[in-house]
Amino acid sequence: PLLHTIAHDIPYYRDKGIEGFYTQLSADLFHRYGLNYYLAAKLCWNPDLDAQAVLADYFEKCYGVAAAPMRRFFDRLEQAMMDWNGCSSYGLKGTTNASLAPKVYTPQVMADLQAALREAEELAGNDSVTHARVMLARKLYQELEAAVAPAGP
Repeated sequence: PLLHTIAHDIPYYRDKGIEGFYTQLSADLFHRYGLNYYLAAKLCWNPDLDAQAVLADYFEKCYGVAAAPMRRFFDRLEQAMMDWNGCSSYGLKGTTNASLAPKVYTPQVMADLQAALREAEELAGNDSVTHARVMLARKLYQELEAAVAPAGP
């Protein structure tokens, strides 16, 4: 997630007279970017909204009883990027998933993410809608696991 960047940049764009921008878009990657899309869409309609209130509303409505652990999951993803504070722009020499992911998603970060997901899965219980939404985050976690795994022989 790039929530802190989105919350900062969209009001800035408005203040500078920017009328539009382009960002990552892929129907196949909603499990990765859906939360970014949601916050950006809300702030594009009204850049003066309180981003934290928008996020609280999102997690409550999207995850219901599993809102708290799912918020921790996404907050932890973003905090890991902010703690690393590096550049992962496309085209930079040495910037591949294999080289960057282990620097950002340390064993402690992965353990925190796993714990949040397990709690969310338990809270979702038999609620098929909430469970399906939590499973999208589980898919993201599995992709991160693959990215941080040591390279084979």
